[in-house]
Amino acid sequence: AGRAVIFAGRRVAAAFGFRGPFLEIVERWGASWSAAGGFRAGLRRAAILPHPSGVNRWWNDAGNRARAGAFFHVFLAGRER
Repeated sequence: AGRAVIFAGRRVAAAFGFRGPFLEIVERWGASWSAAGGFRAGLRRAAILPHPSGVNRWWNDAGNRARAGAFFHVFLAGRER
């Protein structure tokens, strides 16, 4: 409960049931399971960033890197933009 997750790429996010545009905070209630804690329900915050591979040229643009940096500050602080 209350976890914040950043997915590296749309395909990774889709594998966990999240969809949406890059650099947008997604909040939803859901259940999660861990061996230590069993099932737990709670609000999860997630965001999708472009995959940081060498093939993806999105990260080569200085403006995109600045946008991602500003987004990280907002996301990790736990507040909306």
